[in-house]
Amino acid sequence: MIIKTFFPEIDPDLTEVPKEYEGYFERLSYERREKILRLHSPHSKVVSLMAAVFARECIAKVTGIPEKAQSFIYNENGKPAIADVDNFHFNISHSEGCIAFVHSNKPVGIDVERIRSYDIRLPKRFFTEHERSMLDSAPLKDEEFYRIWTLKESYVKMKGSTLAQMIRHIDIYNIRDAEINTIRERGYIITACEQHYS
Repeated sequence: MIIKTFFPEIDPDLTEVPKEYEGYFERLSYERREKILRLHSPHSKVVSLMAAVFARECIAKVTGIPEKAQSFIYNENGKPAIADVDNFHFNISHSEGCIAFVHSNKPVGIDVERIRSYDIRLPKRFFTEHERSMLDSAPLKDEEFYRIWTLKESYVKMKGSTLAQMIRHIDIYNIRDAEINTIRERGYIITACEQHYS
């Protein structure tokens, strides 16, 4: 499993998509462009645009498939894959100023979150009792919260499922079918999971 990160400098207070980004839309499929343009804020549009372009660049470097020739397929929960390419799995995530990409020859998932104060109601809703206990005893609670959260989300994405379907049923301390890699970079927690076959 190989993780790549990108930290684009995008003004969080954008009121419209700057003209210098317009050319990037031409590198995407019509469907992807339309999905991005439906997003509410200009900042979200630009970050999603840069994430899509970054993913295509990474895929081209690894597979040798030019960006324009990349054809994507999606499972029932929206997890992407490259059509007609065996043994190549990838996933992408973005949060504010960080974009993270992972690829492998096995199923993978990735999630990134900026470390900040978290909503104290979330652990009770989404964490197991064991996870809440570990969070309560952690010296750096905000960092630990996002470590648990990104691990849960990356694991769910690796499985090709949705967070709503699985989040309450995963205890990150009991995962046995995945290799896990968590890194802290520039104030973000990035976690990737790779399917482990016993």
